[in-house]
Amino acid sequence: MINSFKRKRTEFIAKLIMLGFSPSGVQHGVLFLHINPDISIEVNSLSEYMYIEMPHTGLMIRDDYDDALQILVQALE
Repeated sequence: MINSFKRKRTEFIAKLIMLGFSPSGVQHGVLFLHINPDISIEVNSLSEYMYIEMPHTGLMIRDDYDDALQILVQALE
């Protein structure tokens, strides 16, 4: 289970980078990525969920990796 979770998280981060996101820092086990000043993502190393914040649209997502990635791709289109 743990290896599956780590693999999903790693694959998710790789997909974000392919979408154009850049890591902007790590704090207390949370990796922060951004694509522009309005879209930031937090990937917590201890959580099976990830958080997406897009202040300019008011969108805030907390979901598992697969669902969150689908929502994010739709929001970026």
